[in-house]
Amino acid sequence: MSASSLKERLKFMGIGPTEIALLRELKPLVETELPGVLEAFYEELARWPQMSALFRDKRHIQHARDAQLAHWLLIVEGRLDESYLESVRRIGLAHARIGLSPQWYLGGYSHIISGIQSALVDKLGDAAPFTKKRNIARTKAMLAVFQKVTLIDIDYAIAVYLEALEERAASERAQREAEEARVNAEQTQLVEALGVGLGHMSQGDLTFELRDAVPPRFAKLRDDFNAAIVRYCSGQNGLLHGASPYRNARSAASSGGQRGSRGFIP
Repeated sequence: MSASSLKERLKFMGIGPTEIALLRELKPLVETELPGVLEAFYEELARWPQMSALFRDKRHIQHARDAQLAHWLLIVEGRLDESYLESVRRIGLAHARIGLSPQWYLGGYSHIISGIQSALVDKLGDAAPFTKKRNIARTKAMLAVFQKVTLIDIDYAIAVYLEALEERAASERAQREAEEARVNAEQTQLVEALGVGLGHMSQGDLTFELRDAVPPRFAKLRDDFNAAIVRYCSGQNGLLHGASPYRNARSAASSGGQRGSRGFIP
């Protein structure tokens, strides 16, 4: 969104200095009527559990209502410039952040359009017959330009919302890919470390221990590997020590037999 693209859009929609002047004429009416319209809208939202859950408390709702009011006063002041784009972006991002989907805030636009339209018609109805006849065309022009800027606002709000969703999806995708890469790297590091350890064992080196080469989350596997080598060494030593008396006894018996057999030789 840029100021230049906004100017092109306003031109395409037929909104020029005359229409901006009509918008500014609407400001007193909007200041008077819009707070009640927004109040009714947020009360309606509160009746829907999935919507009321998006707001922390009444202060959060009040903040959202005040932001909407300030935004629409900006519009009817005719300030359709960078400040307007910043406002619509801020509101669109807030909607995306709390998870308020377009189907719900489009309902807000319908409340605003119908509320301002009704107020204009009521104002026209209160006028004297002569004045009423003269003002019908002007009232129609006001309604037309208000509807046009509302459509522009809807377009921008949805564009910001979708852009925010795309950025969030891209960020989440990048995080998943980074996590997968980290896990794969750690697994590769573990396999390589185990390969080195098993290589030492295959060469008869039972003093080798896995240490810093193993990622922290595989610390238990490292400790179990090292403990298994220690137990294996202990078992081997036990077998060697346990076999010594047997070998000595066999050696003694063999020696005695040899001496006895020599005694019978003629």
